[in-house]
Amino acid sequence: MASAGPQTDSMISRNGDGQAILLGGFSEQSQHSHFPRALVCPYTGANDVVDHELPSTGVLWACTVVNSAPPGYFGPVPYGFGVVQLEDGLRILTRIAADDPASLQIGQPMGLIIEDLPAGADQDAGTMQIWAFAPTSDDTASDDTASGAR
Repeated sequence: MASAGPQTDSMISRNGDGQAILLGGFSEQSQHSHFPRALVCPYTGANDVVDHELPSTGVLWACTVVNSAPPGYFGPVPYGFGVVQLEDGLRILTRIAADDPASLQIGQPMGLIIEDLPAGADQDAGTMQIWAFAPTSDDTASDDTASGAR
């Protein structure tokens, strides 16, 4: 089976330990990170954006369950879709990988993963890698980062 390979090369990578990381941007002027990385700071318009590794853990801030596959999506349904607030406060719109997406809870600890999903409707289409967040058993994620979503 052929593989389409990573489709989000500029957004995901792996650190020295082999763990998945999201690559965003950081502006010295605004002192804010953002994702995906932009050429200029989305907060101030400053052109001082540099590559920045984002935290790979956070908490579920908002979510819904997708029960019908959108056009061009060939992965499993249902799946979760929502917002994860990273440890640094940045909120990321993301696919949520969960065995039972209906059981997702606001404030639940989340961790970054890389998934292989079908690239097309038939097996010859191969797979592609995407980033997503999945529930973790890590209780170190603070519930107060999800405040405001309750």
